[in-house]
This record gives sequence, structure tokens and C-alpha cells, in this order.
Amino acid sequence: MIFFFKSTKKSQVSPYPFRDILTISDISDAKSVSAMDISGRLMKTIEKPSSFLNLDDLKEGLYLIHLKMTDGTVKTIKAIKK
Repeated sequence: MIFFFKSTKKSQVSPYPFRDILTISDISDAKSVSAMDISGRLMKTIEKPSSFLNLDDLKEGLYLIHLKMTDGTVKTIKAIKK
């Protein structure tokens, strides 16, 4: 089961679609980032992420990027890798 929580701050991703590096605008309060494919399979987890995420090992496709925040909330961002 996946829970989506709404946050007042919005994180923006660029470029869209991305190739290898995905940049997230506001990641300062994130303790981890997970990339899941559209079927819900966990593809990659990055602990203590920076604004620049190296996702070159993922195949082309649509991904849901889950930002697990320090306050326990989860932000979900849709991203396309080409």
C-alpha cells in the first residue's frame, strides 16, 4: 500500500524528461529518495540525497520519485527518463 501526503511546499524536477541526472529544487528536508517504476517496484533508494540524483542505471520509462521527509511525510513526483 502506498500513501501520498500533500505538502505545502512543491518540489520541482528538471530536466523533464531527464536522461541520467534528475535535479530536484527543494530537497533540503528529505532524508531519502526512492524511485519506483509505474508498476510499484522499488528500483533505487538514495539515503541522504543531494539536489542532483544520478539515475543513469534506470531504464527509460515513467517513474514515481518518493521523497521521504524528516517530518515523516512523503512527497511524490512523477518523472520520465528518456
